[in-house]
Amino acid sequence: MRDAAYSVTVIDGVTGAGKTEVYFEAVAEVLRQGRQVLILVPEIALSAPFLTRFEARFGVRPAAWHSDLSPPQRRRTWRAIVEGRVPVLIGARSALFLPFPDLGLIVVDEEHEGAFKQDDGVSYQGRDMAVVRARLGDIPAILVSATPSLETVTNVARGRYGMVSLQVRHGGASLPKVIAIDMRREGPERGRWVAPELLRAIIGSLDRGEQALLFLNRRGYAPLTLCRTCGHRLECPNCSAWLVEHRLTQRLQCHHCGYATGRPKECRECGALDSLAASGPGWKGSPKRSMPGSPMHGFTSPRVTRFPAQT
Repeated sequence: MRDAAYSVTVIDGVTGAGKTEVYFEAVAEVLRQGRQVLILVPEIALSAPFLTRFEARFGVRPAAWHSDLSPPQRRRTWRAIVEGRVPVLIGARSALFLPFPDLGLIVVDEEHEGAFKQDDGVSYQGRDMAVVRARLGDIPAILVSATPSLETVTNVARGRYGMVSLQVRHGGASLPKVIAIDMRREGPERGRWVAPELLRAIIGSLDRGEQALLFLNRRGYAPLTLCRTCGHRLECPNCSAWLVEHRLTQRLQCHHCGYATGRPKECRECGALDSLAASGPGWKGSPKRSMPGSPMHGFTSPRVTRFPAQT
C-alpha cells in the first residue's frame, strides 16, 4: 500500500482463513503513512465485535458511523473527521459521504451483502460507490468476502479487479461437517417434526455440555391453512403460493407478493364453517417448556397439525 494509486483488490477466502488479518496489514501500512482509512460493514450489529477486534489488534478503538448514533455523536464524529483526528472509521454505507481530508484506503467487508444497497430516496450500491470514491481519490480499495458477488467475480474475470485467494483455514482448522437428511426417507414419526438423526445430534450436543441452534426458515404461526372437510388449501390469488397464518394479527399473508387478507370463517371451496385449521411446523404464541431435567429442557415446543392425504 506504500504510495499506492487507485486499484481494487478482492480478498476471497473460506471462513476462518484470515481475510481480516490480511487487510489489517494494509490498514496498518496506510496508518504508518499518516492517512485515513474507511472500513464499511453491512450491518450495525457487525460493527460492535469488529470494533473490539480492531482495538485488540491496533490498541485503539476506531470511530463508528451508523444510524443509531445520536445527533450530538454525529456532530462530534463529523467534526473530528474533518479535522483529521479520526485515523480509522468503521461504518455503514452512509459513511462513504463523510468529508475525509486525507483518505488513503477503503475496505468493504462482506462486500456481497445486500445491506450495502440503498433503496430509499437516492438508490445506490454502497460497494460500487466505494469503488467510485476510490477512483476519484486515486486510492486503493479492498473488497472482502468468503462468497464474492457475481458482479465482483465478473470484474475479476475481466481484469478490472485483482484477487487474493485464501483457501486454507488458519491454524489447520477444518470446515464443519454438513449432513443433508432426506426427510422422505428418514423423516420424523407421525406427529413429530424433527428427524431422528437430528434429534440424536441435538441430545448428543446437550450431553456434552454444548449448545444447539435450530433455524426454522419460515415466518408466521403456520405455513399452511386447509379445510378439514374437503382438504382445500388457502392459496394466494396472485401467485398461487400458500397463505401463511399470522395468528397475532389474525391475517393470512403471502410472503412472495405481499398479498394479505383476513382469516375466513368458512371454506371458500365447500362452504364448511369453522373447518379451517393451521397445518405444519410453527411456533405457539405462548410456548410451553419441557420439564426440567429433560435433554430438550428450555426448547420451545413445536406445534404440528397433520391431516390424512385428501383424494
